[in-house]
Amino acid sequence: RVGLHESDVIGWHIMYWPGGQLKVCFRPGGNFFCADHQAASTWRLVDGEILIDWQSYGRIVLAAGEGKNLVGCALHQADSKKWRKTLYHGALSPVEKLLFGDGEGTEWEFKHPGGSASVEFRCDGENHFVCDMHPGDAHWSLDKK
Repeated sequence: RVGLHESDVIGWHIMYWPGGQLKVCFRPGGNFFCADHQAASTWRLVDGEILIDWQSYGRIVLAAGEGKNLVGCALHQADSKKWRKTLYHGALSPVEKLLFGDGEGTEWEFKHPGGSASVEFRCDGENHFVCDMHPGDAHWSLDKK
């Protein structure tokens, strides 16, 4: 195998930068997620590098490091603040894989005493939860807090 493949990247990583660390997720279908800094973020592979568009949080370029770890930099940052690296933290959980599907998310039929409702668990950078019967800006979480 030559170069990075999606399967080398998808999963949870701890991202380090000069200001600290964050837990981030490279999701299937090119969606990028961070619970602490949610945005309509994406990632993609281009010429063996990972390009992250984290909206207002910036753009990041990463390349393969050791194992599934990644190294790179944030664009448009001062040299002393631009380095970034990740340590692979683990694969998606079985529940995440079920909800994410191939990357667009999945649709479910919820049944209740008054009938049923079709809902979507979106695999985007903001964990949107969509129910056309009850429109609004709803989000899902696997966190039990």
